[in-house]
Amino acid sequence: MLIRVYALLFLGYEGWSWSLNPLMFLAFLLVYGPLEAFFIAFSIVKIDKAFSCERLMSKGLLLTSLFFGLKHMANYFFHPNMTMILINYVLLNIIPALFVGLAFKKSNSIIGPSLFWTLLNFF
Repeated sequence: MLIRVYALLFLGYEGWSWSLNPLMFLAFLLVYGPLEAFFIAFSIVKIDKAFSCERLMSKGLLLTSLFFGLKHMANYFFHPNMTMILINYVLLNIIPALFVGLAFKKSNSIIGPSLFWTLLNFF
């Protein structure tokens, strides 16, 4: 998030969601955040079930978070500045995905992780 704010203020970067008009951005924010949180929670449940894992820090949580971060890199595979892409799109998606997954596994509810991810998408 700090890198995105820095890029906006000093590098003239505008994220693709910020270029939407306000009404479309609100619709995007309210739909896209819960959708991504649902994907994370669904993947964790299915992978944990496949590996018969019940722990809080499970294979499903780690694999889902890693996959979620890597799938954000797909559009930038041939980008000339791969270090920036790895930091901004992979690591900054793996870490919040871990928090969303941990919150889901601890509470067994998708509401908290959905609200967290929606607020995270705002930045």
